[in-house]
Amino acid sequence: MSIDLNGSSQYLYRSAAIVGAYPFSWNIWFNADDAANPQTLIIIQDDSDATRYWMLRLEGGGGVDPGRVLEWNGSTVRSAQTVNGINNDTTNWHNLIVVAANSASRKVILDGSLANLGESTANETPTGIDITVIGAANPNGTPVGYFNGEVAECGMWDAALSDESVAALQLYYPNEVQINDLVAAWHFNTNADLNDLIGSNNLTAVGTPSTGASHPSLSSPAAGLSIPIVPRQRRNTLLRM
Repeated sequence: MSIDLNGSSQYLYRSAAIVGAYPFSWNIWFNADDAANPQTLIIIQDDSDATRYWMLRLEGGGGVDPGRVLEWNGSTVRSAQTVNGINNDTTNWHNLIVVAANSASRKVILDGSLANLGESTANETPTGIDITVIGAANPNGTPVGYFNGEVAECGMWDAALSDESVAALQLYYPNEVQINDLVAAWHFNTNADLNDLIGSNNLTAVGTPSTGASHPSLSSPAAGLSIPIVPRQRRNTLLRM
């Protein structure tokens, strides 16, 4: 299942920067109901200054509709977008991943395709960030960029995901991937499923989102797969053998 956001008044948030420095990575599955307008999927920003943030959004426009990663530190916006996009697709689920290795490398990847990634290499580091939002931007000012559609299986890491992990996220739950670096993860199986699977980064819903349709089937990796994508308990067992 998933959480369905209405595109006008609903979003999820935590009053903290869940990841607040480089390196970091984000992952989210989404099914857009609107491909005509730019829409925020994830933003970590300065709650009192709408010009300081890292953002992942669906660019919209009713054409290619790429995923875009943006960063702004009060003066210049830096951004990069995927080569291809969802092409006005309002029917199927897609996956977007941000891999920010450092202040001069922020990649955005659609549906696990490394050939389709975009990368921003301009040196930029937002300051003062202190809130994490899924589904809108600037929540304590005038919220903008609401996401209209369903979201599911979101993860955040305090490291750059490996290429292997990017591929793994097309098959496995985010809480099963590169777990040594995993900071927070949520299934979003229902509109009330906002608790962090890893720690205490529970989210709060604004505007009473509804429960959405099922996302593509994901699973847990089988025993014996490489360490970066093996669950913590199983990895510890393997290391003791």
